[in-house]
Amino acid sequence: MSLFVLLLTFNDLGAFSKFLFLSCFVFYCLFFAAFSDFVLESHDYWNLVLFSENKHLLIINDL
Repeated sequence: MSLFVLLLTFNDLGAFSKFLFLSCFVFYCLFFAAFSDFVLESHDYWNLVLFSENKHLLIINDL
């Protein structure tokens, strides 16, 4: 339902507003992808720190 409302709103926008909307959406997607990589990399780093500090296997189920 929300996608349908979003499409109706998008069709009512002018050309500049569509460009602005799409630019913000692309920026949001890129930011989310970069932030996800940062979180995953830091998560792996802290797992390594915990593993080296405890001197035994630390099993973490991320699923």
